[in-house]
Amino acid sequence: MKLKVYNSWYLLEDYDNIDNILSSEDDYNILNFEKEKYLENNSNIIDCFLENSDRLLFCIIEEQLNCLSEKDKKFIKERTICVNNEWGYNIPKPKHEIPKIRWYEALNKSDTIQILRDDWQFTCAIVHKNREISDAKYILNVDEGDECNILHINEGINGDFFNVVLPKLKILLEDQLQVIDER
Repeated sequence: MKLKVYNSWYLLEDYDNIDNILSSEDDYNILNFEKEKYLENNSNIIDCFLENSDRLLFCIIEEQLNCLSEKDKKFIKERTICVNNEWGYNIPKPKHEIPKIRWYEALNKSDTIQILRDDWQFTCAIVHKNREISDAKYILNVDEGDECNILHINEGINGDFFNVVLPKLKILLEDQLQVIDER
């Protein structure tokens, strides 16, 4: 797993590689167990960005709610913090009007795992409880790279990632994390 450091953003490559979280004695044929362990590992990585006074907000384009089951719509609507045009995605903004974005909160670890189960290619913001999404401490986006999935990390406060998050990631990931400075 590689953490690439750039001037104002970071890439955590291969952050969700199942080989990084399964031990040699794990039975690779137990798919449900593997998936839950995989989701919990990804949730643990996200937890490294959170402090006690933070909220974890995921987003979905409002129009995409129509594609979800009633159960999933209810889950999102019950946790909605706001609907706005705050673009958090790691893709260019649309040239036409930015669509409505629904921001909803993961209230606990179980919620986070449920959200990751439904959307592995997520976008989320870590926001202080009394702040707006535009003041996010971090925006995290996942997308598919050529060889692995990549967690894009954009920090709101320069240096906060190195001082707060990286020490937690090093403890969680132990010797699996290689830091590469690309500045």
